[in-house]
Amino acid sequence: MYEAFRGDYFFILIPTFGQTQTLDPVEQVFRRAERVTVSRYNVPDPAESSYFSVSMTFEGYNILNIQDLTQLKAQDILAVDLVYSLYPLEKKFDTLNLNRLISLHALFPTIFVKTNVTWRLVGQHFPQTRTEAQSLFHGFYIYYLPMAEIPRLNGYNTDPNPENLSLLRREDVYHMLETNYLPPDSTVYRVLRRNALNWEK
Repeated sequence: MYEAFRGDYFFILIPTFGQTQTLDPVEQVFRRAERVTVSRYNVPDPAESSYFSVSMTFEGYNILNIQDLTQLKAQDILAVDLVYSLYPLEKKFDTLNLNRLISLHALFPTIFVKTNVTWRLVGQHFPQTRTEAQSLFHGFYIYYLPMAEIPRLNGYNTDPNPENLSLLRREDVYHMLETNYLPPDSTVYRVLRRNALNWEK
């Protein structure tokens, strides 16, 4: 506490510490997620994209296929779409969608702390009746890049010693990715993995 005098006035200056509050991961995702409106959610062709659906009910936030989420633990998550219906139009959906994110976080918290995952809230405005709204998908589409998609080449350098691996040799890079030689959360690992499919074969 500090005291300050100015003429006939007496001031007490109280310094503040730690008043900046940090949002929890769910709130951070909810705030930064891109808001998108579509007629109906367009599910990509499975032959072109790798994804997993997390189903929920029209008005609820309980996950219906909890047991299936275990297969996502080892995947490199690229993007998450929270899909819902904008019915009725006059209703506010923030609370419901926030609860849906909380439900996903309870089962899959690590995805919320990865800053390079793209998040979207996708509202479907097609339904004009409750029955139409109930017929649409509600929940999450989680997109990932499985290791199986990384091209396999002959001539891997299988010696794990750092001096025998080179980032300049494409086959060594693929080997690092497939054998998890680099830590999965390292920046180098993610950059290499993200661009591996775009390199000239």
